[in-house]
Amino acid sequence: MKTSVLNVAMRLPLWVAGLAIAGSAHSATKSTLDLTAGVGASTNPQLQIGGRSSAFGRISALGTHEWRSERTTMSVSLFGENTTYFRGYGSQQIFDLNARVLHQVNPNVSIFGNVGFQGDVGGQLSNRFATSTPDFTPVPDGQPQPSVILDDPSLIGFGGRQYRLSGSAGVSVRASARSSVSVSAGAQRSFATGFLRIGNYNSYFGNASYDYQFSERTSAGLGVSLQYQDYDNGRSSSVINPVVTARHQFSDQVSGTASVGLLLSRQSLIGGASSHSVNPSFAFGLCRATQRDRLCGRVSRDVRTSFGLGALGGGGSLATTTTAGVDYSRQLNANESVQMSFSASRYSTRISGFGNDRTTYLTFLTGYDRKLGQRLAVGANVGARHAVFDGRDPKTDYSGSVYLRYRLGDIK
Repeated sequence: MKTSVLNVAMRLPLWVAGLAIAGSAHSATKSTLDLTAGVGASTNPQLQIGGRSSAFGRISALGTHEWRSERTTMSVSLFGENTTYFRGYGSQQIFDLNARVLHQVNPNVSIFGNVGFQGDVGGQLSNRFATSTPDFTPVPDGQPQPSVILDDPSLIGFGGRQYRLSGSAGVSVRASARSSVSVSAGAQRSFATGFLRIGNYNSYFGNASYDYQFSERTSAGLGVSLQYQDYDNGRSSSVINPVVTARHQFSDQVSGTASVGLLLSRQSLIGGASSHSVNPSFAFGLCRATQRDRLCGRVSRDVRTSFGLGALGGGGSLATTTTAGVDYSRQLNANESVQMSFSASRYSTRISGFGNDRTTYLTFLTGYDRKLGQRLAVGANVGARHAVFDGRDPKTDYSGSVYLRYRLGDIK
């Protein structure tokens, strides 16, 4: 089963990429590699109960490569980081790899695919501005963005690493001058080391949507997403999520999206029984973007699979998740920029034999960056993470760092 999931996750987007390469010619390329070194300190790096503070040294690399032709855009990006703590935690590594492709087969049909592979320790990827997901390969309207690391507060305080390997592919067809239909499918393998490996699982998912353009600024549609989780211990869970969607361009600078629907969930329990539930789902987003700054807010409610909750309950467990967040970035001048990100996630699940489990996870990060010429830059980041459990909570992790960055390759 593990091998089949890996094959599905890799072959779908590679098939799309093969078609795109076969239909493309005379592509232009762009490559960058940012090398960063810095020092800092953290009061509770792994958000452990009884955790202690430590200074650290950190090195990282963020590389991107892009191919463009008249009908195709492909991109590969990798973020890798090593942090060496000077007190008690040793060295820890995290990484985030993404590859994406979009190919216009003809004026009415486009195909797309993506592959992702992430390795994380204690949710550290959620506390970084540098991500490997490139912003230059678009996704057709009506399709979700490629998966990213999902904060899972049940991982907090446990040793071991967590990994996710995912792949998906799809097609978008313009059915008429005002309407389009999109379909996609994919698979993901989620696995961990240490105690949390009990909760390892495979996930299969699919999406289908219909979108109608009512005016130049407004569109709406219908969609449905399907998920099936197959846990290594023999248990399983599934989610069906039909939704109604809408998008509106309020002005040249402000746009909004909305979706509401139902979450139809099923999960198997210890002893062979299963439980079913029906809950509302929603997702709302609002963005304002100018040439110098960007401000976006979002709030959503959905169902996610949890590593740790599944391990504690002897198998996989679904968590009803409500999230909210704000992201802001601004180019102060030709050389200086600032950015800020805040997110809050509330997880709630019922674990067989353990009752209800609720966790709130809060993250905040702000940063300043200044160029010292075309390739050299300096900057600083300050952040905080806090977890609230039903019982005893770990102390808040406050962190700060300064860094020096050098860019190789093309200058953006």
